[in-house]
Amino acid sequence: EEEEEEEEEEDSDESDEESDSDSEDEDDTDDSDSDSEDEGFSFKPPSSEKASATVSEPKKKRQKMSTAEIDAREAALASGEADANPTTVDDFERLILASPSDSELWMKFMAYHLETTSPDEARKVAERALKRIPIEMDQERLNICMAVVALEASFGSDDEVRAAIKEAGRRCDREKVYLKAGEILSSKAQGAKAGKQKDEAVALADTHFNTKAKDVKPLVSCWLAHMKHLLLLKRSEEANELLKRASQSVPNREHVTLAQQFASLEFDFGSKERGRTIFETLISKHPKKLDLWYVLIDREVKVGSIANATALYKRVTARSNWSEKQMKGIFKRWYKFAENNGGDVEDVKKRAVAFVESRS
Repeated sequence: EEEEEEEEEEDSDESDEESDSDSEDEDDTDDSDSDSEDEGFSFKPPSSEKASATVSEPKKKRQKMSTAEIDAREAALASGEADANPTTVDDFERLILASPSDSELWMKFMAYHLETTSPDEARKVAERALKRIPIEMDQERLNICMAVVALEASFGSDDEVRAAIKEAGRRCDREKVYLKAGEILSSKAQGAKAGKQKDEAVALADTHFNTKAKDVKPLVSCWLAHMKHLLLLKRSEEANELLKRASQSVPNREHVTLAQQFASLEFDFGSKERGRTIFETLISKHPKKLDLWYVLIDREVKVGSIANATALYKRVTARSNWSEKQMKGIFKRWYKFAENNGGDVEDVKKRAVAFVESRS
């Protein structure tokens, strides 16, 4: 009997040990599940009451901030400030829903993402815009395409810039794309810091103008855009060589327009003396084109050469090839010029009277 009692006690002890072991296994399983749920999170809730109180305080604070933000948003919506100056994604989405074809609004949305998130988000906005803006709204679509070119010029690679220009040419008028993209790249080249950054920006702009010129070379506007780019970068000799190439490319009827506008570019961005020389050459070849005289006079006035402008008025009124109507217009312009610039108004009057008497 004693032996049987000892065996029963041993069995009981083994049973208790197995029970303890099972309990430990269950605890391990619970810990494992807990770790699995928290995986990827750095914060694990503390178990003490003090720590628990510490956790609850930020939550209350966040709720107060959220309430304040909600109040501010409601106030902005009620006052119309959110529409005039959108500052959240929700603001932009609401405005776009009302005006899906407004390119200016889409571009502001792009700018918002460039400031707050990333260029990729801005690109996505541009893609959405081009899907939403109707094909017949050429200018609105062009605005978006050029915004993409500007974005890539600032944040993308050269290949991405060229791809954006190519895609813009597929969607919009090629001449407009060429001109607008040229302005963007030329401006970036001018503003780039000296060194590698400058060299790369200039090379990208040069490539754009040189490559695309093959496609649009008959257009005076495209040649002039290239010339302006060169003059802005102080590359006057190249610009004058380009003028010669352009003169061989454009139709003869466009030669005067091309030379006249290049001369104006010289006045504004290059050499005033070269500009004057080109104008004088044109006037000597086409003395009856009154608009050439007027353009040169206006250029002289713009750069402050009042004496030169006065001398041109004297020269043009001394010619006898003008009709009475044309002379009347010339004297009227001269009189107004003299009044505005402290000229000899009485001399202009005398010359006008002398002309009228000579025709009577």
